[in-house]
Amino acid sequence: MRTRLMTLAFLAYAVSATQAGWQAEATRDLADWFSPKNVSSIWHPTHCDLEAMQDGVLRATFWKGYSTTGFEAGRLPLADWSPWKSFQFVVENPYREPFSVFVRISSRVDHPPKDTYTGGTFDGFVIGPGRNTVEINLEKMQSPEERPIDPKRIAYLGIFFQPLFLRDGMDLKFPEDKTLRLSNPRLSVTSARLQKQPYGDLLFQEADSSLSERRKEVEQALDHLRIEIEEARARGVETAYAEIVPFLAQIAFRSRLVAFWQDRAEEQRWALDFLLKGARQAGRELREAIDGRASQRK
Repeated sequence: MRTRLMTLAFLAYAVSATQAGWQAEATRDLADWFSPKNVSSIWHPTHCDLEAMQDGVLRATFWKGYSTTGFEAGRLPLADWSPWKSFQFVVENPYREPFSVFVRISSRVDHPPKDTYTGGTFDGFVIGPGRNTVEINLEKMQSPEERPIDPKRIAYLGIFFQPLFLRDGMDLKFPEDKTLRLSNPRLSVTSARLQKQPYGDLLFQEADSSLSERRKEVEQALDHLRIEIEEARARGVETAYAEIVPFLAQIAFRSRLVAFWQDRAEEQRWALDFLLKGARQAGRELREAIDGRASQRK
């Protein structure tokens, strides 16, 4: 009996030790890739300066005026990435504007585009102000030409930053040097989370409770303006200028988007203040025109 108990105890210990070992490998810490002793030997900067502040923490300054800014490594210390589903690291963005991070992975050191995978969307991985965790999917990696990337033979890793593309004709070069802090690089068995859409959702999809009274004021001012517009039309007074404000209100309440890095409450407050001021001013000017106390706008 005693022998059986000892055997069971040994088996339980072996199982727990195996589970602990598996859990330890659930995340592969790559902090030494950002360490002072390795940063210069692993990474090759392109139009940027790299400084390892401590193990796992890298300060990168990206130069202004260049379309390509970042750093890359060939012949990585760890080539077999097949056990893991995502590559992750943290980026601290001290600026108010967003940036795009392009993480490029290839099984070839020379990383031709036809054999290189870029994580994220066509905008790369978008980071907003503050602390961001970049999560790059490693499952079924393919190049733009749909050529598979072998996760057992990762030979190249590039991390590049640029301004987020927001409009046609935008210059995708930094207008001034930008310094970001990168930390906690790691490989994980957890799948990469789907990143937030950079252009966000409807501004007033969720109303901030602190602005409920201001919203009522705006609605009342718009209702009053619509009454004035109807009266002006009946009297043959031009209303085109006054009708701009209700049109803008429809856009703000039904169509305007807010990006995930923006402060929704502040954007709502700005829109409501703008509409309230515009509705009241347009109502006053239209009343003056109706009463014959002001010249109509041409």
